[in-house]
Amino acid sequence: MNPYDVHRLWSWFPALGITFGRHIFMRDPGSVLTLAHERVHVRQQAEHPVWFWVSYLLLLPLGWNPWRMRWEAEAYAVQVRAGHPVEGVARVIAGPMYGWCCRRKAAEEAVRKFL
Repeated sequence: MNPYDVHRLWSWFPALGITFGRHIFMRDPGSVLTLAHERVHVRQQAEHPVWFWVSYLLLLPLGWNPWRMRWEAEAYAVQVRAGHPVEGVARVIAGPMYGWCCRRKAAEEAVRKFL
């Protein structure tokens, strides 16, 4: 049995991909890098089924969120290993898509821990 299912993401959704449990929703289901990133989230959610969502979403109003940064840093490290610059993915993690969950320098350091 495949550990995850891939579905087409809604065209209005701002991200390239999102994962709910073992269901990965992607704007381009053929994107190998997005799939690799989202597969990290499949594993994270399987290992921490409640804490992942509590730390990812419910702590969002607090602003700086080290757990959200940690989840994304691990997933974006896959993309850095494939050639994306760590500074670029750190800018994404530290930006509006993730609720400005951290400073860029902290995001760079977090990603580097998974390389």
